[in-house]
Amino acid sequence: MKTKNTAGSALRKLSVAGALVASVMLSPATHADTTLLLNGWAGPTQQLTKDILVGWAKELEKASNGRIKYSLLPKAPAAPSGTVDAVINGLCDVSYISHGLHPGRFSLTKLVEFPQGGATAEINSVVYQRLHEKYLAQAGEHKGIKLINLFTHGPGHVFTTKKQILKASDFEGLKMRVGGPVLSQLMQGLGAAPVVRGAPEMYELLSNGVVDGTLVPFSPVVTFKTEKIIRYGTSLPGGLYTLSFALIMSEKTFNAMPKQDQDVINAWSGERFAARSGQAWDVEDDDGIAALKKAGVQLTTADAALVNAIREKAKPIEDAWYKEAKAKGVDGEKVLAEFREETRKMAAAKR
Repeated sequence: MKTKNTAGSALRKLSVAGALVASVMLSPATHADTTLLLNGWAGPTQQLTKDILVGWAKELEKASNGRIKYSLLPKAPAAPSGTVDAVINGLCDVSYISHGLHPGRFSLTKLVEFPQGGATAEINSVVYQRLHEKYLAQAGEHKGIKLINLFTHGPGHVFTTKKQILKASDFEGLKMRVGGPVLSQLMQGLGAAPVVRGAPEMYELLSNGVVDGTLVPFSPVVTFKTEKIIRYGTSLPGGLYTLSFALIMSEKTFNAMPKQDQDVINAWSGERFAARSGQAWDVEDDDGIAALKKAGVQLTTADAALVNAIREKAKPIEDAWYKEAKAKGVDGEKVLAEFREETRKMAAAKR
């Protein structure tokens, strides 16, 4: 009887201990926290990293009461062109990508990259996100990754070291750093030689004379410390171009998270963070203009003749894109017209 009682007591103790362990494991306060590994390949001080990538992670940490944490990797686990695969293969959990640096992988994202495509980064990004959800997502170009949001940088312009671009023929013979295939084709059409590299490589390319100029918005010229090498800037109303970016996440990481944390991420995805991403670019561009003027860079605005010449060279590139889009079941001409119309309306409403 004593042995029996002792055994019963032991069983009760084990049951109580087991219940305590189970309650601890299921307690929301001790639920396994998630630390997201962030890849900021453009560098920690560039707005893509500090304002967009890290800014997004901070919002998640706050909204999840600290359950979702983040760690910025000290070094990019892959070249910019390998970022999508780095996310898919688990080398990082979250990163931004520039679609143009992944040739052959994305084509519908060229929607926002044509001359005079929009207004500000915020406006472009919001309209882009809406039209992607409405028309482009069905094509599945981001299959295999969790798409947080799409966005663009501010209107891009022409910056050169040797001469100012005032007419179309001024491009002839120049080597120009560009960020994607649309710009490559445009520069070739204007007689320049495109060099496809990421913006972080601008300083080395310009300082070593590998290129004669670069196509970027106002802010990266200063962010990457090239304002003392660049001597001239030519801007187009609405921009020579914008580039398409996205914030992406590992599907495996997302799927392994508790639903309440997935809900937090979804709440900070889509149009809400597209607007925030664009705002970050616009603030930096304003600062960039002031810094360029302070550095003595000669800035001018393209006249109607130069704008028309550029638009003429862009037309066959746009026509070719319509065929690419059609092959993926998208009416590219309709979507591009809608993008331009909606950005114009939003810009007019903000005046």
